[in-house]
Amino acid sequence: TPFPPPPTSPDPSPRDNPSIPPPRHATPSPSFARPSVPRRPTRPHPLLPAPATMKAPRSQAAAAAAAARGATPSVTEPSRPRNAIVIGAGIAGVCTAHQLARKGVNVTILDASSGFGAECSRAAAGGMQRVNGTVDANQWRATMRAFAKLAVPSFLRPESFFPWFSLGSEAVTDMHFWRWMKDFSAASLFADAKAQEYKAKHMLRFTCWAISAMEETMSAAQYGSKNLGAVSDKRIGALKLICSHGELERLKATPQNRRWGFGAETSQFLSKEEVEKMEPWLRNSKKFGNGSLCGALYQPNALQANCEWYTQALGKVCTDTLGVQTQFRTKITGFSVENAPDQRRISQIFTEDGNAIGVNKDTAVVFACGSWTPKLLRSLQLYCPIYPLKGYNILVDLTENDVKESDVPSRIVSDSIFYVTRYHDQVRLTSMGEFSGWGTTPTPVVEGRMRSEAKKWFPELGNVLDKSEIICGLRPLTADGMLLLGELPGFSNAFINAGPGSNGWKVGIGAAEVLARIIYPPKNLTATTNSALDTIGPSSEAFTYEQEEIPFDQNIFSLFGRVQDL
Repeated sequence: TPFPPPPTSPDPSPRDNPSIPPPRHATPSPSFARPSVPRRPTRPHPLLPAPATMKAPRSQAAAAAAAARGATPSVTEPSRPRNAIVIGAGIAGVCTAHQLARKGVNVTILDASSGFGAECSRAAAGGMQRVNGTVDANQWRATMRAFAKLAVPSFLRPESFFPWFSLGSEAVTDMHFWRWMKDFSAASLFADAKAQEYKAKHMLRFTCWAISAMEETMSAAQYGSKNLGAVSDKRIGALKLICSHGELERLKATPQNRRWGFGAETSQFLSKEEVEKMEPWLRNSKKFGNGSLCGALYQPNALQANCEWYTQALGKVCTDTLGVQTQFRTKITGFSVENAPDQRRISQIFTEDGNAIGVNKDTAVVFACGSWTPKLLRSLQLYCPIYPLKGYNILVDLTENDVKESDVPSRIVSDSIFYVTRYHDQVRLTSMGEFSGWGTTPTPVVEGRMRSEAKKWFPELGNVLDKSEIICGLRPLTADGMLLLGELPGFSNAFINAGPGSNGWKVGIGAAEVLARIIYPPKNLTATTNSALDTIGPSSEAFTYEQEEIPFDQNIFSLFGRVQDL
């Protein structure tokens, strides 16, 4: 294939944070024997001694026995699944299929849509900043304030008010939503502070690692007749517009890695004049050209890419080069479960057209279907802490409209409401978070508000914005803001790759690679003692497929204690 060879020899490693429970791997059934694979080690800190290595034991009991007699246990070659069924043809599903197929697994993708990246992946804004959102008390308060503002009558709201958040009746009457809200509140208000800090640190390491992996695949994949990296992957920077002196002073007093989420991007402050020189359209903006703009926070190395293009291009690589099979327009209605003495196993997948797809004992089933994951797990009598956050995206095609270059942005531009990206002859305006069930049709009232706000940003595009297409995607928002990634508790052949919500597409290849290593453990594992890594950044933590280790604790994504019985 045009991609580099798969990684080799990731290792089990001792844990370094007892506040996060380790994953509990049940004994695998004889039909699907796999060794439990703990998290891979962090990269050694340069100031600490070099780690010792040993061959990976088959189990913790074997490790203890070997240590007691002062011997190094031998490695038993693990049994690996030869086949995989990946449910979902969006960014998570395609990346999962790609990484498994590169390891020699026969992969089949099932999806209810007509092709790759047809729903949420099509509606992604495309930002690839090395930044993560956090679920904490501040986020919880912002959400509650948004709820409260929705109750204020429209005639009492100020003219500048824009409800960036919306709550539909479908969510209010949904018990799954309220259980999700309970988990969201618990994760925001009552989680252990040290555990939260630990998770945020390792999630950031993972994000940097995963974005570098995305860049690497973009350099090889083709979109149409062009290299995907040439048409999509752009290191053009990002601007966060600041419209009040109070906010400006607050951001200046905030540690750099928290000024725009929790991140590793280098940032600097720009004056109003510097910002308008970079983006001339701001002078004519009704939103920012009236003296309200105070400056901006600038990330010069921020990346962006088109998630829809990437998903389609990688999907084509999967089918044309790696032999991945697809079954589109296949809507799953349920599963047949075989109860073994120690674990259950999915044995059949039922579809809307009355067919039953058999699942052999050497076949893994991966739920990589985003916001639809809790719907499918419900048929297995399981609760999944994901609720869809419907995002709105206005697509402005510059080739079909007489638009001047000076009237549109040339880089990522955002404020507290809009996130705007530019891809050659297309501008994407992304905003709104709507809890309203699993529908993807734009709510007329919300759509009208969004178009009206977009005209304030870009008054020169008034008529163009009226006729531009608006699409919605369901962002799989996890209650604690972390990916759900790993083995489904109680099942020997079921796995999940879903979440974490907004802008989660940028970690697609990284998440898929972690899951592929769990499903298909590498040969000749070696274990490395753990050490802390205090710093991380886009240059120092570049990803290569040749590395034997991964620089984060993958147990932060564990499903145990998160996916529960109904």
